Amino acid sequence: MNFKAQNTKNCKNFVFTLLFVLCAFYLEYLKKYYLIDFIRYSGINSNHILIMLPKDKKKKIIKKSALHEKDTGSAAVQVSLLTERINRLSDHLKKNQKDKHSRRGLLKMVVRRRKMLDYLKGTSEEVYVKVSKELGLKQK
Repeated sequence: MNFKAQNTKNCKNFVFTLLFVLCAFYLEYLKKYYLIDFIRYSGINSNHILIMLPKDKKKKIIKKSALHEKDTGSAAVQVSLLTERINRLSDHLKKNQKDKHSRRGLLKMVVRRRKMLDYLKGTSEEVYVKVSKELGLKQK
């Protein structure tokens, strides 16, 4: 192999490696800022469904409803996060009445929240009352 052919081959390898690295960074960027936070498109009309809560909003909810400083998974926090997801999904269903699959997911989330609230009521009445008032939920 002469010098020119070897140099061309090295150049091609370098370009492909560089493109691969750039694509990897771009995918991480998309995942971090767009895909995780906001929208999955579905259907012909590209109606968007909000899948997940943005990280900053989730942190605010956790901080607001946490029982102590490092609390991230107590029943009160889970109820608050579920309530936010339920509110977002119910807004989506007001615009898209025929979306039966999302409606089923909404009903499952409501049942899960109700069970957690029943657990809270049985274990700690004052936390149950606080969370219910904070989120504007009916108390049993």
